[in-house]
Amino acid sequence: MPVLEKFQPVPVKIRGTLFPSMSAAARHFGLTPSAIQSALNNGTLESVGLRKQKSLPLVLNGVFYPSLNAAARATSIPYETLRQKAKKECQKRNVVPGQSPLTLTVSRSGRRSYAPGA
Repeated sequence: MPVLEKFQPVPVKIRGTLFPSMSAAARHFGLTPSAIQSALNNGTLESVGLRKQKSLPLVLNGVFYPSLNAAARATSIPYETLRQKAKKECQKRNVVPGQSPLTLTVSRSGRRSYAPGA
């Protein structure tokens, strides 16, 4: 068996598709390379990427985000603020999260500043 160099890509086959590297497979499934490595080590490659996602896709002020976390990072609106607004909106409209993207409008005026050391 040849000795692999530290950063040599390792091809991986998942459900009949051969990926040139774990990173390529991770990008395809929206996971991290370490998640692919764990699945390889645990013998669970065939089920990788099949679990239901816990993220809540949403449209915030007209822009689509795949999750609350992605929206918070992109807009600098605190995650907890978005989570609370999403929860209220789901309850108000009797929406089950994950069925379709949730649409939120959040005003930036009146938000508290979360500057470090303030």
